[in-house]
Amino acid sequence: MNSTSTRASSRSSCCASEPCTPPSSARYGQSAEEPASAPDADDNERLRDLRVLGQVGKTYLIAEGEAGVYLVDQHAAYERVLLENLSAALRGRSEQQLLLEPLVLDVPPAAVALAEEASPELSQLGFAIEPFGPRQVLVRGVPGALVDRQPQRVLQDTLVTLATNTHGLVIEQHASWAERLAIVLACKSAVRAGDTLELAEMEALLRRLGEAMLCRTCAHGRPTAILLSHAQLEREFGRR
Repeated sequence: MNSTSTRASSRSSCCASEPCTPPSSARYGQSAEEPASAPDADDNERLRDLRVLGQVGKTYLIAEGEAGVYLVDQHAAYERVLLENLSAALRGRSEQQLLLEPLVLDVPPAAVALAEEASPELSQLGFAIEPFGPRQVLVRGVPGALVDRQPQRVLQDTLVTLATNTHGLVIEQHASWAERLAIVLACKSAVRAGDTLELAEMEALLRRLGEAMLCRTCAHGRPTAILLSHAQLEREFGRR
């Protein structure tokens, strides 16, 4: 297989309902006096200590902490958590769950070729996969990090979008092929805008985000959360 056709970096849409590019400098609640800010370097601890208030528009979590009110993009946050789990797998800490019965996925020939070419990287990430004819792949195992995120569908979508060069992610040129796979897998596995989350799920997401090494942005450079400080809220409501 020609590696330039399967391993090229390009732009399209990894998740149809989710933006894949960094935002402009404008931020929610921005004002001339004090713009809303992305979480600072101490936010890992703050995120773990937040009290969840609810979900807004099935897209954002709203929570409060000592610093003020946080608006958290649920897709960006979940994507960051999954990406760090997959990145840990690439560093040799992969958890794999073998399927009771192998699963056959229907994919185009280009995706079969990609699965064969990327077999070492997929194995690193926790997949046990092999070609199974000209238009099918056989899946024997999936990453533990994705076991509750429909991993077979995610793998199928990832192979197809990467093989057909329609993933659309703005990925750094120096990113390895394994890193690119991890980014697309994380994006496709994450909860999306429009997904309803229970309180326990929201609390767990914030705890896991607080444990992430790079908690402030998703894989595409978008902020995972916006902080509205007490001072800004007081100013907006004319209290100071």
